[in-house]
Amino acid sequence: MIASMQTCHCSHFLTGDHSDVWSRRLGRDRALRAFPQRAILAAGGRLALGSDWPIGPFVPREIMASAWLRRPPCQQDSPPIAADQAITPREALHAYTRIPAVIGGREADEGSIAVGKFATLTVFAADPLAVTPDQLASIPIVGTMVRGRFEHLASLAILARCGGRATYGADQLQ
Repeated sequence: MIASMQTCHCSHFLTGDHSDVWSRRLGRDRALRAFPQRAILAAGGRLALGSDWPIGPFVPREIMASAWLRRPPCQQDSPPIAADQAITPREALHAYTRIPAVIGGREADEGSIAVGKFATLTVFAADPLAVTPDQLASIPIVGTMVRGRFEHLASLAILARCGGRATYGADQLQ
């Protein structure tokens, strides 16, 4: 089973105290069972993260942070929604890269960084697996590569400030 979730719906449209319209209509007990990402993984299912933009946010870093936090990134005062359903940064990265490639039947070409794959990737200014969830939502993007060709690349000075470590990605999940 592969479940696809837009975790920003949980973190941006619901409230930890269940005073939001959706939770009131559904009831607290049922609302607490919404977006059961941890339970799906624990049961052996696979999870894909994504966006249904323009309805919800579409920034992947924010979506992955929301899956980790279960609240909007950078809003530390907001209580998490069903915090026991949070997933780790590695699980969120996997759910945003590898699993969508599997769903699309493209795992031989996409979803991870490996020799022979398309090399479509984002270069972050920091390791997304080593920052806080609030930092994850706003890590600067210093480069984008599409099929092995840089479409955007920040200056070498910016890359040097990042310690020269330019890429982190789903290949670390194998």
